Amino acid sequence: MCAKITDLPTELLASIMLRTLDQTNWLRPQLACSHVCRHWRAVALKAPGLWSRLVYTNSGKGKPEVINFVLERTGPAVPLRMELSLSIVSFFGYPPEMEFEMLDATVPPAIAAQLQREISENSREVVLPVLQRAILELGRTEWLDLVITGNGWYEEDLQHFTIGHELHTLRHIELEFSHDGPARPNLHCPEARVALFKTTLPYFLSTTSQPHFPQLEELTLSAMSIAARDMRDIFNLTPQLRQLKLDNITIRPHHELTALLPPRHAPPRIWFERVDGESTLAIVQLDSFMSAGIVDVAVRNPVRSWNYFSTLYDVLALERLGRVKCVSVDGLCITLWDDAGQRRCFDVPTHVEALWKMLAERLHVFEMAEEWEIQSEDPKWCSAFAAGNGGFIGAERAIFYVAPRAGFPAAQCFWPSLRQVRVFNGKVLDRSLHALMNGLQKTAPHLALVIIDRGQDPLQMQSWLRVTFPVLQNVVVQTT
Repeated sequence: MCAKITDLPTELLASIMLRTLDQTNWLRPQLACSHVCRHWRAVALKAPGLWSRLVYTNSGKGKPEVINFVLERTGPAVPLRMELSLSIVSFFGYPPEMEFEMLDATVPPAIAAQLQREISENSREVVLPVLQRAILELGRTEWLDLVITGNGWYEEDLQHFTIGHELHTLRHIELEFSHDGPARPNLHCPEARVALFKTTLPYFLSTTSQPHFPQLEELTLSAMSIAARDMRDIFNLTPQLRQLKLDNITIRPHHELTALLPPRHAPPRIWFERVDGESTLAIVQLDSFMSAGIVDVAVRNPVRSWNYFSTLYDVLALERLGRVKCVSVDGLCITLWDDAGQRRCFDVPTHVEALWKMLAERLHVFEMAEEWEIQSEDPKWCSAFAAGNGGFIGAERAIFYVAPRAGFPAAQCFWPSLRQVRVFNGKVLDRSLHALMNGLQKTAPHLALVIIDRGQDPLQMQSWLRVTFPVLQNVVVQTT
């Protein structure tokens, strides 16, 4: 006989329910589980882990009365994940009841109703109790994502986050303080591993000279202006930091930084997104103060591209690279790896000709690089400078990504040392693959192995290649 689902142990049924949780639809899976039958409802309401995520925004994704409903089911010992976006807005600068009165008869009823709803949703009477209840639960919160916006906050409302409280259970913290006020986050989170701060930089050092985030490994700073000295302090006070991402950041330079930073747990990796050249340079210059150096620099969507490009060599600290072993070209995104494992990745929106000239003359990439990865090549400058330098002289391995209408001008250049080619998405009779192999059979005299990833039957592919390209008779073809 088949067992009934009601015969499942409650622990197993609760575990199944936990697997239904969806990060994009808060409470929907929980409520669905609790409305199947009485037994399921009893199990769901007594499963604390099912209610350990708390989401609230003023726009209706969470309701104030739901906060207590959820917290009552978690129990006092269950770690919480809280995602709160709170905004207190004073539309006319008066208390809500007076703002309602200002909507006189001249305002159309539909617009007046909408304004009344927005005034009510963004009032202190509605929003502040949610924050106060959340503060009571911070002692067992592992993940905190808190956004504070609006012009209706008072300094005492946020005092818990600005006077150095200790949050020992936090592992992940995201803070955005965009309210109208001078308050700056001041929290001691000794176990936090991941942090994101937007618009306002928190204090990284307590009044007793104790680092606030000693275990921090990943840090993102977004939409703010920072002094170079502050960045130096961040590196100094987060010895475990492995990854720093700066998004839409402006760095104010400082010319009196001379002291060396203490040894680090690991060399940092730095990502720049929508950052101008001067700010990027101000951070990378700190490289000279680090015992381990910056191992990875990536620049995406640079602001003020010409100024960024004119300082590119310094911005990316290219002089710190050793012998360049691998080059990846994906349109106008270029990545370099050296023999010590250091990486430099950067977008080049303009002045591609000058870029390849610099890479050829100062880093000798065409002579030195042993591996090239070409995903979507800029059809003109990379190949033109390779041809002008005698081809891809040092390349022993090459990776190509086949795409519709890909012409592969790089395949027309000389590859005197090429032994192995890996092709992604290649198919029999594919015109792009045909153009690639037709070029390589003429320009790669020592080619010995062709690997077709995500390709077709290996015997069919090998037969097609050898019939179409007689020069490749001795080339081994593999497919994965």
